[in-house]
Amino acid sequence: SMNEDKPVFLSDYIEKMNTEQKDIYYLAAENKDMAEGSPHLEVFKKKKLDVLFLTDPIDTFWLSMAAEFQDRKFVSITKGDIDLSAFSDDKKEKDKKTPAGIKGLVEKIKEALGENVQDVKVSTKLVDSACCLVAPDTGMDVQMERIMKIQNKDFKGMPRILEINPDHDIIKKLNKIKDKDKTALNDASFLLFDQAKMVEGELPQDIAKFNQRMSKFLGLALG
Repeated sequence: SMNEDKPVFLSDYIEKMNTEQKDIYYLAAENKDMAEGSPHLEVFKKKKLDVLFLTDPIDTFWLSMAAEFQDRKFVSITKGDIDLSAFSDDKKEKDKKTPAGIKGLVEKIKEALGENVQDVKVSTKLVDSACCLVAPDTGMDVQMERIMKIQNKDFKGMPRILEINPDHDIIKKLNKIKDKDKTALNDASFLLFDQAKMVEGELPQDIAKFNQRMSKFLGLALG
């Protein structure tokens, strides 16, 4: 579900929400367009679950103090692990196995990114995108961290978790070359990391290196 450009009363929202949902899933973003384009939303669209868009900075602050509403917990879809397996009735999806070698790829991406990430994991929420950044359970919501950085330039925040989509073509190709081309794997790891940051409205950590890596990969793609 997507909010209209007018105030939304939570009680009305809950009445219209998917009846199987026990929690109020929400996505705090800078604006509606950014929320609609978020990779975090992909699995919720696929499973036809409702997600509340919060685009006013004050929403992020009051939610940090309000744990629930009408006995329903507020759950940020950009933070921590969210188990949505109960909403799947697709037998093929339930029986889907982790691709061979993907654990090794995860370890190599984590090694390449080092302290830039808290961890690297296989995602259960991505459908179309190759990767996304997730705030750890003990960390701040992604939008709250962005607001804190605006208020205080010295605020660093916690390293986030990079989640990768094992079914995406890029990840499949990286899985094949992970033991053959360390340089390409390292460059691709940082490009994925920077891509995930840009989707959230952030610049790459090192713009010069981002441009170098991007130019190299464009050159390879163009032959």
